[in-house]
Amino acid sequence: MKIEKYQTTNESDGLKYFFNSIGKASIEKVVQYQPLSPHNLMQLGLPPQIEVYNLAFGDRITGTDDFSDQITSNNGDMEMILSTVADTTFSFWESYPQANLFLTGSSVSRTYLYQKKIERYWNEINGIAYVAGRFNSQFELFEKGKNYDAFLIIRKR
Repeated sequence: MKIEKYQTTNESDGLKYFFNSIGKASIEKVVQYQPLSPHNLMQLGLPPQIEVYNLAFGDRITGTDDFSDQITSNNGDMEMILSTVADTTFSFWESYPQANLFLTGSSVSRTYLYQKKIERYWNEINGIAYVAGRFNSQFELFEKGKNYDAFLIIRKR
């Protein structure tokens, strides 16, 4: 994506990233990659032997390294935030090159927003990753215009 991005800092294990959203206010954001267990994978309808990390992000909870993905900050910089989150995947994949990413929104409307951004930036995304969408509890190759409730991002190797 050719959208301006915020500068991030990350923890040494490459699983957590921090940045400041500068819009109407300055809001600390956290991006976290969380490994999914074989049990979680089976619940999602995925094979238990693959390496999958949940990609989550949200507003940092003051005084902690934790975050909330339930807050709607409306800071006026959504494109830049999503571009920054997407950019962390490159650093993450340097440390975890075999990892696949699971992504869903904390609400139906956020999942729909992610789908629309995948569609909008499809040419760039398709150059670096395969995208599967979950429809009726089954993952299938992503199709524009079809409503999914989750996504699996598989890096092209």
